[in-house]
Amino acid sequence: MADAKTQILLAEDTEDMRFLLRAAFASSGFDIVAIAQDGEEALAMWEDHRDEIGAVALDHRMPGLDGLTVARQILASAPAMPIVLFSAEMSADLEAEARSIGVGILHKDDILTLPQHARFA
Repeated sequence: MADAKTQILLAEDTEDMRFLLRAAFASSGFDIVAIAQDGEEALAMWEDHRDEIGAVALDHRMPGLDGLTVARQILASAPAMPIVLFSAEMSADLEAEARSIGVGILHKDDILTLPQHARFA
C-alpha cells in the first residue's frame, strides 16, 4: 500500500500564485485539500478540514487577516501543525516573530521550493 499524501491547506490571494503552488505541491507528492483566498477563508477551511490537513502554507500579506494571525489561531488548537509562512516582503521582525511561534518562513523568490520546506518534511 502506498503512503498517503500529505494534505495541504493553502492560503494565497493571487490566482496565478495559487496555480503555481498547486502545480509545485502536486509534483512533489502533496494533495491540496483546501485553497483559501484570504485569512478568514483559511480559518474557515481549517475548521472544515482540520482532520484531513497535515500541513499549512500561508501567504503573509492577504486581505483581512494576515498569514501570521492565521498561523497563531491554527497553532492555538493544533500546536504541532507544520506551517510555513511565505511573503514577498519578509522583514527581519516578521521572520523572528514567525520563528518564535514555530512557523517556518520562505521568501516568495524561493516559492517553488515550498513543498520541500523542512516544516513539511
